[in-house]
Amino acid sequence: MPTKTLQNVVVRKDQGRIYPTGDGALTFKISAEDTGGVFAFGYSTTEPGGGPPLHTHTHEDELFVILEGTFEFTVNGDKIIANAGDVIFSPRGTQHTFKNIGETEGKTYLVVTGGNFEKFYGRYSAEVADGKPDIEKLVGIAGEHGIRMG
Repeated sequence: MPTKTLQNVVVRKDQGRIYPTGDGALTFKISAEDTGGVFAFGYSTTEPGGGPPLHTHTHEDELFVILEGTFEFTVNGDKIIANAGDVIFSPRGTQHTFKNIGETEGKTYLVVTGGNFEKFYGRYSAEVADGKPDIEKLVGIAGEHGIRMG
């Protein structure tokens, strides 16, 4: 339960905190701070062939809503093809990844519990601002935020 008094938040379609991912971008529309640490809400774009390495969150749950494109999710070893309108929930402790297997940019909404993920993205996006990330740095940053790679 939030411990502070929350305020209404309005974020216009061209607003939000944008973080480059190296193969697209994640825009946090509603931050965990806005929700008293309960969740964050974002809009993500992923180029064809793009997606994160296999990983496991220890602090947060993730909910993906596919808006456009075709994605292949791997969740605890199971392959799932997801298209526009599909929803994927990955609770903390679940090993997962996704890849845009379509020929156009994929778009998703993302709901993440807690505020730790935004802190990770703040650090991670600085590493990919000029291109693809250094994998060793990514693994180190992820580990600092309770995300296990592989």
